[in-house]
Amino acid sequence: MIESRVAGGDLVTNQLFKRSRYVHSALDRAEGAWIYQNLINRSLLEAGPADSAIIYKFLNEPNAEPTSAFEAEIRSLLIDRRFLVEENIDEISILEKRYWQQKTGANFASLAIVTTLQCNLRCEYCYQDHVDENISPGDEDNIVAFIRNEIGKSQSSSERLSKFSLSWWGGEPLLKIDAIERMSARIVPLLDEANITYDSYTSTNGVLLSKPNCSKLKTSRLSRVQITIDGPKEFHDQQRFNVSGRGTYDAILRGLYNLLDVFHEHERFVTLRVNVTPRMAKMIDLWTGFIDDLRPAASRIAVNVHQAIPNDFYTKQQSLENADYVPLYHQIRGMLKEAGFWCLEDKQAITPGALYCGAIPDHNWIILPGGRLTKCTDKFHDRTSDCGRIVHGGQLDLFPKAAEWLEYSPFKADLCRSCNVLPICMGGCRVIPFGSQHGDRCIRKTVIESSILTNPRRLTQAGGERHGRDE
Repeated sequence: MIESRVAGGDLVTNQLFKRSRYVHSALDRAEGAWIYQNLINRSLLEAGPADSAIIYKFLNEPNAEPTSAFEAEIRSLLIDRRFLVEENIDEISILEKRYWQQKTGANFASLAIVTTLQCNLRCEYCYQDHVDENISPGDEDNIVAFIRNEIGKSQSSSERLSKFSLSWWGGEPLLKIDAIERMSARIVPLLDEANITYDSYTSTNGVLLSKPNCSKLKTSRLSRVQITIDGPKEFHDQQRFNVSGRGTYDAILRGLYNLLDVFHEHERFVTLRVNVTPRMAKMIDLWTGFIDDLRPAASRIAVNVHQAIPNDFYTKQQSLENADYVPLYHQIRGMLKEAGFWCLEDKQAITPGALYCGAIPDHNWIILPGGRLTKCTDKFHDRTSDCGRIVHGGQLDLFPKAAEWLEYSPFKADLCRSCNVLPICMGGCRVIPFGSQHGDRCIRKTVIESSILTNPRRLTQAGGERHGRDE
């Protein structure tokens, strides 16, 4: 039976309803239950076959007359959980308003600083071209001035800046760890004095995580670190190797444990990113050794399984298409979760209305050596994609390319407006073409059923009763 939190039967009298355009369902064959999910608000219902027949009836005939008190109760529940909405409700407009509020909101800002475009690895799928371009003292001065200016503007604005996120990128950012130290020592006090919450992150290959370098990161008030390690040593060393062609698995494991030791008081401070490539489908049993190597850290790390997608240097023929990637993704995640690891939701996440990427908000920028300004990490090597420059005094000199990002909205695309999974992708990756069989443009369509079945918000009570659950 379905649990109802609606007292007194039917909620409505003369109001006409329609099915929400974002309702999806999936059959849990093991449980013999249907799971219904509304993607615009995460409402969730789980029901057995008999109750599902009634749900199906009202989803397809929202204004049908209930033939029993129990049918009236189920219809009321569907209305209460917004599976059925008033006919005059414009769900697209609701989503679009949510999008622009997040995109233009000034209470949060993020700056990514690329300390160098050089790297000590030569990973086979890397989208960068590894040139000796490094952040300069003049760049550092301009960045600090920019942040000081933003704080000043915020203090005289009706929408105050309350949180600032700073991330360090490369190349390999730790090649210039002294720049991270210097700039952190100048930036953090400015934010502390203005009572702005500070968050700091870096993405590193992990090879340079010696104990002294880890201590420097701690002094610089790093909040989070992502390390890439591509599964078992047999796979990793074939695709993530140093400039001499030697594998890096062992060095990265040492770096990971150095980091966890120095940041011993932090829980889940580290995310391990695992890039999935075709070779990983061949010997799935090798993952046992990888899991054993990480088991001592299982309670302190998160794992993000991700697709290695084609770029200017890594061809489509070398990568997995979405149709092949998705089942492998589930298989790898299943092994990790069974072993006690916490996996980020990634493709599975049902987060209504969340912006897909950190490049979308207007107040988020990436600053490269020489003061180059861009939005997308995939475009560091492409100067035609530059959005502008940060110049003397921390001023931004924006190029026409910036307007393409500032004015971007998935709601301008007919494919997005008509899509029934729009609330959980909000247009996906802007730089990937529609219809691509690789990457994160429309991949949510292919995983929606499994997303519902593996939703951690599902609740099955003892005794076999299925229950709906509110937000």
